Amino acid sequence: LGQVFIFLTIHHFSPLTCTTVTTTRKFFTILLSVYKFGHVLDVWQWSSVGLVFGGLYLEIVAKFIGEKGDDDDKKEKED
Repeated sequence: LGQVFIFLTIHHFSPLTCTTVTTTRKFFTILLSVYKFGHVLDVWQWSSVGLVFGGLYLEIVAKFIGEKGDDDDKKEKED
């Protein structure tokens, strides 16, 4: 079932979207495990969690900036 989800995500969206979804799912699974089972993370591990979150945020921002830039290029070509 997991492989079907991966295939369909890549087919309908892109490999980058599939990677983002997979990384986000793993990220929230770790946070849920910390919360639900009382696991303790040290400073370095929390820093890594912050890096993952920051990377995902930057990836989303870059995607939206890229899409906006594509729209601006299309408008310039039409004029």
